This record gives sequence, C-alpha cells and structure tokens, in this order.
Amino acid sequence: MWILANALPEMLNWRHHFNWHYLLWAGQLGFFNWSQQGEKNPLWGVIGCAVIALTSLLAWIYSVRRGRAISDTPTSNIASAAQGYAEIKGIADNKADNIVVGKSGLPSVWFRCTSYRKGRNGWELDEHVTSDSTFSITDGSGHSCLVDPEGAEIVTNNQQTWYTVDYKYVEENLFPGEQLYVLGSFSTLSSNSGQHELKADVSHLLAEWKRDQPWLLERFDKNKDGKIDLQEWEAARQEAYRQVQQKTQAFQRQPDIHLITRPKNGLPFLISNFPEHKLRRHSMVWAWGHLVIFFAGLTGLFWFGVKGGFWLSG
Repeated sequence: MWILANALPEMLNWRHHFNWHYLLWAGQLGFFNWSQQGEKNPLWGVIGCAVIALTSLLAWIYSVRRGRAISDTPTSNIASAAQGYAEIKGIADNKADNIVVGKSGLPSVWFRCTSYRKGRNGWELDEHVTSDSTFSITDGSGHSCLVDPEGAEIVTNNQQTWYTVDYKYVEENLFPGEQLYVLGSFSTLSSNSGQHELKADVSHLLAEWKRDQPWLLERFDKNKDGKIDLQEWEAARQEAYRQVQQKTQAFQRQPDIHLITRPKNGLPFLISNFPEHKLRRHSMVWAWGHLVIFFAGLTGLFWFGVKGGFWLSG
C-alpha cells in the first residue's frame, strides 16, 4: 500500500490530464459497490471483482506500454528522423493557418472544450468539441513537421474554466510558441520523383491527348494527311516528356513535407506540452496504481469464490 500512498499525490496532480483513468476508476468503484451484494450472493462479488481485475490489468498494460514507448524511443531531429515510429520535440508554430479558436476565444493550435448544462442533479454533459486541424512544429534544426492530432492522447496543463447562467465550460489548449512533445508515426512526403514516375506521367499525358483526336491532329499532324504517323507521334512524345519534366522540376524545388500521425500498429500516439521525463514518470505511477487495484480485485475474486464454494471441486 505504500506504493499507492506515494503515487496518489502524483496522480492527483494530473487529475485533469488522465480523465480516462478516473472514468475507469469510477466504473470500478461502481462494480465494487455492486460486489458488496456478494455478502448475500457471492456470485455478484465474483463478477464485480473479476471486472475490476480485468480492467485494471488492461489499464496496467497500456500504462506500461506507454511508459516504455516514451523511454525507448530516442528523440530525433525532423530533418534526419527515420521513417516510422519517432519522438519529436519542437515549438508550435504561430502561423495564421496553424491557429484554431475554441469557445474561450484563445488562439491555439489545438483545443478540447466540454460544456455542461445545469440540471436537477448538478452539471450534466451538454457538448464535447475537439479540434482536429493539422498544425506544425519547428525544432532546433529549423525544419518543420506537420502534426495530425486525430486519434492522439493529448496531455496539457493549459485549462480554462468559466461559467454562464446555466452552463459551465472547461477548455484545454495547446498554444502557439509552446514546446511540444510528439510521439507517433513519422513519414516524409518527398518531392523527388523517380524515373519510373516520370515515364508514368508521360504515358498518362499522352493517353489524355489521344482521347482528344481533333486537338492531337491540329497540334502534331504536320503533313495534314489526317493521321499521326510514327515521326509525328515521336514529336508528340517528346513534347509530353518536356512538359512533364518541366512540371516535375518545379515541384522538386519544393521542400519535403514531414508528417506525424497516429500509428497503424496500435503504438501510443502522444502529444503534450509536458517534458518527457514527467510523461514517463507519470505513466509508471499510473501503472503501479492499476497494478495495486488488479491484485485487490484478484483478492476479492478469490475471497468471494471461496465463500460461494465456486473454487471447490466435486
């Protein structure tokens, strides 16, 4: 129990940032209350404790995976990051196309706003809005990377709470100019086209020209015999190659586009304005908390099972 006692202050400090942990614990508390019916019918106690143990085990696995992903993934520069799972640190850009504004009116690169309506039994959930616009970050090398926040676990210490006559609003934000930590799937969309892509584009353009025979004859039928001979077709092919190459060279002058998105293999996708060491420490603190509850659930499962005679054979 000393582990839980030492971990509790850390958990409470992050009470606004790990809401799913609290939702899970609230559900487990409900099943714990339900399991109290086991005093009369041990089966209810077995079911309640089994649910508590199972959900705590799953939460422990997630927290450990999250902590290990943070610990084991080295920080990369945007310009030299390998394609795949990567950890990037950078400043959120304050470009105009980066900015979104929630109900608070604060310029942000991301926001999550929850509104509650005053009801008979207190505050009731009314609306939950999360921005999903892509924003960019820039690291010390001067290179920038787009971040698509869809599907990310976003942890921030920026929170605003305000009230109107019948409503309560809670908004979390990531602001431009903040140092952000991003852990996710990194990819680079290169502007360099290979030779096979160039040939494919030439073939595609020639196919378009062939579908417009009147234009093709007017443009390349030099002897005006109403058909395109081999020499004229070669001239058309050379012109198509010239046009495609010109467009390709203009495109290649554009910088590569770097992007971080949600990993497809289920690895954690995390965006935060907290430093890496705090994210790592709190992941492990939550893991210990869930592990304690898991063993408590197993103990209750065993106790109610013995009381009800479920573990006795014959």
